[in-house]
Amino acid sequence: MRQPCLPIKGVCTSAGRLRTATIPRRIGLALRVVLFLSIVLTSQAAGRPSRRATQPNVILVVGDGLRSADLDSRSLLGLTNLSTVLREGFRFTDAYSGSPAPAAARASLLTGIPPEQARIRSAIQEPLVSEEVTLGEMARSVGHSCAYLGIWGLGREGTAGMPTQKGFADFLGMFDLRHGTNARTPFLWRNEVPFKLPPLASASGDLPSAWLLRAATNYIHGREETAFLMVLSPGLPGGTNQPPALRALQLARLDAQIGLLTDGLRQRQLDGDTLLILTGVPAVGDTPPASRPSGASSRSPWTRGLDDAALRVPLVFWRPGIIRPGQTNLPVGLWEVAPTILDILQGQRPSRITGRSLLPWLVVSETEAPTNRVVLQWEQVQEPRAVAARLGRWKGFRAGPTASIEVFDLDADPGETKDVAEQHPEVVREFTDLFKGWDRPWSAPADRSSEDSTATGDQLPTR
Repeated sequence: MRQPCLPIKGVCTSAGRLRTATIPRRIGLALRVVLFLSIVLTSQAAGRPSRRATQPNVILVVGDGLRSADLDSRSLLGLTNLSTVLREGFRFTDAYSGSPAPAAARASLLTGIPPEQARIRSAIQEPLVSEEVTLGEMARSVGHSCAYLGIWGLGREGTAGMPTQKGFADFLGMFDLRHGTNARTPFLWRNEVPFKLPPLASASGDLPSAWLLRAATNYIHGREETAFLMVLSPGLPGGTNQPPALRALQLARLDAQIGLLTDGLRQRQLDGDTLLILTGVPAVGDTPPASRPSGASSRSPWTRGLDDAALRVPLVFWRPGIIRPGQTNLPVGLWEVAPTILDILQGQRPSRITGRSLLPWLVVSETEAPTNRVVLQWEQVQEPRAVAARLGRWKGFRAGPTASIEVFDLDADPGETKDVAEQHPEVVREFTDLFKGWDRPWSAPADRSSEDSTATGDQLPTR
């Protein structure tokens, strides 16, 4: 049966601070990366003679509340499409969100700005400003068409932070994060116009996430000859507070969406021309479960977002024949995704992107990749204030400016159950120096209107 067509301008949709040690073989590595880029461009031109674009497409899939543990082998039983992407792609097993706050995490991912330099630092949905350049603007600067489909959270209607003002010519989804939590919302935004969805025909067939997927597949179909960047943020699987049966269903829906995307790419011989990246961000209203025995740490339920288990998210790069299959436990932050994409697209970095590119790990063996010592750090700015950081095997945590620093050995104690600060005073000193720069003031924006969008998902906005 022919499904309804939703017009989207050109789219028809059917229902840390870095400390770098000397890098061995750096010249040879640089030459190999340059060779990789030349092979990529040559393979694209040869693989699809009718394709005018010489740069790869990029699809970034962002799962709300999707955690690293969701891609463990036990969780993937029956999820064949996610399993295939993991088997054929390259995974960073120790990838971290830019913040425990959903809005700040999204801003860090889409701008490539590390947490210590970020302007958006909390759960308040402040609009992006002109100096915060998004992936859409970066990709557009090298000739890509750009679309954003799904939950945005970085500027509501009428602000300078709307997707259409930040490099994404096509948008279908929800401006407001709380609107995105309504899996049965009666409307979506099409660019700057609310679009009323038809009544739900079944329990799953016409959910908003299904409309977003249809928009995504049709966007791909309409751009077989031109390079594009597309972000798909369908709100799946949702918060970890869900009942287990519902979460399993949401993961199955995400698995089905990944399958339809990759099948569509293969059918149109675009899989070799397209880089797919799968990752996650914290979900709105999600309270991470306790990950340690009572009394093992000074962390309260309100600061559990800085637990390692809560901050870790999946990060997988998939491009058969180009990205090597494998994985690494190298600690990385999601703010490093943007410089990686820019390296692959050979684009120019905005001045505020200071993080490393992960491209060397995607194209050379683990033993040949750079051996950098990296500091990853996070903060919770809304009360109670807290900061955390990872330095190699060590995780540091401080609950407020006057509190003692806790230290955990993640290699021996991944659950952060035993504070070993007394046994490692030299590590405490490192974290003490590191946290000095994080005693920076924060106050809620004077204009909180951006946090309270008219689009809460309960009813169509009124004009």
